Formats: sequence, structure tokens, C-alpha cells
Amino acid sequence: MDQNLIQAIETNAGLLNLVKENKETIIWQRTEEALDTVLHLVSRLGHVEMAQEVVELCPEMVVAENKNMETPFHEACRYGHVKIVKVLFETNHEVVYKRNVENLSGFFVACSNGHLDVVNFLLVEIGISSCLEENASDQTCIHVAASNGHTDVVRELVNASPRVAEMADLNGNLALHIACSKGVREMVWTLLQRDANMAMHYNKNGYTPLHLATMNGKVAVLEDFLMMAASAFYQSTKEGETIFHLVVRYGRYDAFVYLFHLCNGGNLLHSRDRYSNTLLHLAIATHRYQIAEYLIRKSGVEINSRNYRGQTAFDILDQTQDTPETRRLEDLLIKSGGRRNAEILSPSQDNTTEISSTYRTNAAASSSSPSRWSHVDDKSQELLPPTTPFRSVSKQSNPKKSTQITTTNYNSSPAKRHRVKIYTEGLQNARNTIVLVSILIATVTFAAGINPPGGVNQQLDEKSKKKLGQSTVGDTTAFKIFTVCNVVALFISLALVIVLISVIPFRRKPQILVVTVAQKVMWAAAAFMATGYVAAVWVVIPHNEEEGEKGKWVAVVVVAVSGGILGIVFIGLSVMLIEHHLHKLKRRKRMRIREGKEESATKMEDEESLNSDIEHCCERGYRSF
Repeated sequence: MDQNLIQAIETNAGLLNLVKENKETIIWQRTEEALDTVLHLVSRLGHVEMAQEVVELCPEMVVAENKNMETPFHEACRYGHVKIVKVLFETNHEVVYKRNVENLSGFFVACSNGHLDVVNFLLVEIGISSCLEENASDQTCIHVAASNGHTDVVRELVNASPRVAEMADLNGNLALHIACSKGVREMVWTLLQRDANMAMHYNKNGYTPLHLATMNGKVAVLEDFLMMAASAFYQSTKEGETIFHLVVRYGRYDAFVYLFHLCNGGNLLHSRDRYSNTLLHLAIATHRYQIAEYLIRKSGVEINSRNYRGQTAFDILDQTQDTPETRRLEDLLIKSGGRRNAEILSPSQDNTTEISSTYRTNAAASSSSPSRWSHVDDKSQELLPPTTPFRSVSKQSNPKKSTQITTTNYNSSPAKRHRVKIYTEGLQNARNTIVLVSILIATVTFAAGINPPGGVNQQLDEKSKKKLGQSTVGDTTAFKIFTVCNVVALFISLALVIVLISVIPFRRKPQILVVTVAQKVMWAAAAFMATGYVAAVWVVIPHNEEEGEKGKWVAVVVVAVSGGILGIVFIGLSVMLIEHHLHKLKRRKRMRIREGKEESATKMEDEESLNSDIEHCCERGYRSF
């Protein structure tokens, strides 16, 4: 496009004279990249008088398309120039139905950008039915307006036709779903005023608008639902989760506190999922420790309640990573009377009934709800058993079978406690043995250091120039190897002893870690001590060329025997350790198949690393490090 023409359009001066001089070659010029016409540029900049002049000179330019198949009408709608929209519409009504390369009309573009004047003009001129023709986008006009927070545009669309609010996008979302997820309170209020029944609509992911507001922690939106659609609070997801499960899973603390005070100890707060996990189980498993502390301090939930796996909240906390937050929560659980399943001597007699009852719907929830929800009508949907977010198990659960498994776990708790006790004592004995062996290595290496092989000079030697007390064979390579290895072994063992008596782990995972690392360090100290011993033997055994083969074979045999014995022991223990881990992985795989698990190996390891390790060691009778 000619630069003079572009300058005339931008300055809004002299365009008419420039065009009249050479109409055929000037007015149909286009930009190089986007292929925009003069009218595209004029509509984009909002020059109304210039647009009128161009349309009078060349009316057919109204429907001219650029590279993206957009007409000047699209540009005017995008930038909200309603006067130019009127000019283009009056020139050619068909321009309203033109679609760009994305199959979007000018009306859709105006809604997307929140230009209320343009939307109102088109609604009056062509009606809502023509404006709502399908687009290739996965959203309708009201959805795109809601997504961008244009409440006034949404209100006008709903005023034009209430059925617009009931339109769903490709994901099954109403405009109310989007407004709730964005937290646009005024828009939520507008839509609920039109039809409160939309609060019960599920999208394809199984969520109602209130579920999305809860998941995103939009407390203000929750207040609107309480006033206009309180029955939505009892709606569970298609996966069976209540609003409390969602707010805990996504860690929305402010929303949780609001719902807690709203519920005031009602059934929703104490609801379990179909695997008998309470909100406290869920909060600890998903690392929502602030919510877990709130539940323990203020909610009055049953702290020692167990799920189908026989796990208390304390058991799940043991499987998490050791952090200051988990230690603080552990202290709080202990002060509040929390115990592990293995520590519970007399299991609750009504636990089986409690677990089985989770398969029944919670229709009574509305009857026992707090007074603020007393106006909820009796047709509110019954609560479904929610799934557990931190463990994936078979969807078709058998209550009878699960009860039998739980009873077995409880009856076998003394045996479990005995196995845990033996395992813990074994770890402590291994730690004590490592300390003892390290002290022995330090003693031996210290003695060898002050009494080196070959002895020391007892008198001054003029030829060798060695002082009194210095080694007689200090210049040999073997003696140097002996000295280095002896010193390294001495100080590794001393450091190991100091660490082991300074760090006293109480939890089982740190105990395993300490013993494992200490065992590897002890191996290093023993290896250096053995190497130093072989070097010392090499020093004192004659193997010079003068001795010939008579003295040399003894030194070779010593090196071969010492290295062979340690090598065989090291390889054997390595094979046992590899076999231990392989057998452990196979056992977990069998458990995953048997219980219908579908989670990743990482979650399996976090969840069962402790129990599977004890069970595996008890099956094999030993623990390899």
C-alpha cells in the first residue's frame, strides 16, 4: 500500500482528494502482510466520516476480505466503533453474517471484546436468533463474554433471550460454570436470578457451577449460592465428592473456613467417601496441613477413625515426607489423642457398620443441616460416596469384602505390632553394631599408625639421613599406600562414630536412612583398612629380585586371598540387596493388581513404602542394606 495513502488514513485528512485523483489504482490497494483494504484500516481506526466517504465511492468494499477472511465489519466490531458498524450494516446487511477464517462472526467478536453498544445495536437490528448461529469455536457468544468477565454483555444477552443462559459449550459448561470459576460475583448473581435451577447442571467433567467455585476458592460466590440456590451445597460430583472434599483437595483454606462455619457440624463435615476416608485422612494425604490442623482443633472429627485399609490419620502422616509441618502436625495429633492403627488395642465395634453406611446415600443430610440451610427443599440430590483423591482403587467395591478385610486387619494388629517391634529393634541393633565395628577399625588403624610395618630407626643413619623414630621403609611405594589408607580408614571410622552418637533418629524412615548410609561408610572404612593391611604385608614380606620366586609368591597369595574374600562378600551382599528390591517391586505389583490400583508407581511408593518394607522383611526373614 502506498505510504501517502497510509498517512492520509492515519491523519484522517486528504484521503478523499487522494482517491479522486486516481480512484482505480488507489482505493483498492492492500497492505502487504494482512491484505487489509482502505476500509479495513479506516474501520480499525474509527474514522466515521472517512468510512462514509470510502463506502460512497466503493460500496462493494464493505464485504472485502483480508488474509484472515475478515471484513471491515469485523474490525469495527473488534474495536467497538458502533457508528462505523451502523454505516457498514446500512450499506450491506449481509456483512453481519460474514465469517472469518475461524468461522467467527462480527457479533461474536464484539461479545468477546465486551463492546456493549455494538452488541445492543446488532441485537436490535437482526435479533438474538441470528446472532447465535453456531461458531466453530468451542464457546458461544455468552461463554466468551463470561470468560472475559463482560458482565454487562452477558446481562444483555440473557435479557434478549433467557434460553441463552442454558446453552452449553463443548465441555458441557454453562455461562454460570465459567462465571463461578472466574469468581465474577455480579455475573453469577445475574444468571442465578434468571434461573436458579442452573446451579444443578453438571458439565462433562461431572461438576456443577458451585463445585467450580469451591475448587477455585471463590467465597463471595458461595455466599450468593447460599442465598439463591442453597440446595446446590448438597450436590456431589459425578465422582462422588462433596464440596468439603473438593475444598480440602484443592487446599482452599478460606473457603473451607467459610463452609465450616456455614455447616456448623452438619453431616457434610463428617461425610466419608466410599473408601471410608474422612476429611482428615484426605487433608493429610494431600498435604493440606493447615486444614488438617483446623479440623483437629475445631471440628471435633474422630481423629482415630480408620478407613477400609485400617489406616488412621496418623498412619497416613507416617507415609509423608518428614518436614517441620508434618512434625508439628504429629505433635498436635499426639496431644489430641491420635494413634496409629497398630497402637489401637481395642478396635471400635461399630466401625464395620460405620464403613458400610458410606455406601448408603446421605439423604438425611438435609434434615439435620443447620438452620441457615433449613429452607433447602427435599428434592435436593442425595450425596454420593466420593472417591479418594490420593489413592485409586476399584470403582466397583464390594462392601462385604471390604468389611472382611478391615476386620482381618484389626484382628491381626497384635501381630503387626510385634513385627514392627522386631523390625525397629533390628534397625537399632544394626546401628549399634556399626558403631562397635567403627570403634574397632579406629583402634586397629590407630595402633598400626604409631607402630608402622618395618619398624622405625633406633639410631641416626648417616647414609640414609633418616632421623630417629622415622620409618625404615618410608621411601617405598607400599608404605606410602599403607599410610594413606590407614589414615583415611581411621578418620572415616572416627567421623562415623561421632555422627552415630550425635544423631538419634526416632522415626522409622530416618532410622533406615541412617543405617543405610552408615553401612556404606563403614564399608569404605573397612576397604581402606584392608588395603592398608595388604600394603603393610607387602612391606614386611620379602619379594625382592634377590629372593626370586621363593618370596614373591607369598606376597601375591596374600593380595589375592584378601582381595578375593572381600570381593566375594561385597558381590554377594550386592546380589542380596538387588534381590530384595526386585522382590519388593514384585510384591507391590501383585498388590496393585489385586486391589485394582491404577495410580503411578511414585504414589504407590509414598503410600506403601513403610508397610510393604516391614511385610517383605518378615516374609524373607532378613533385611538387606
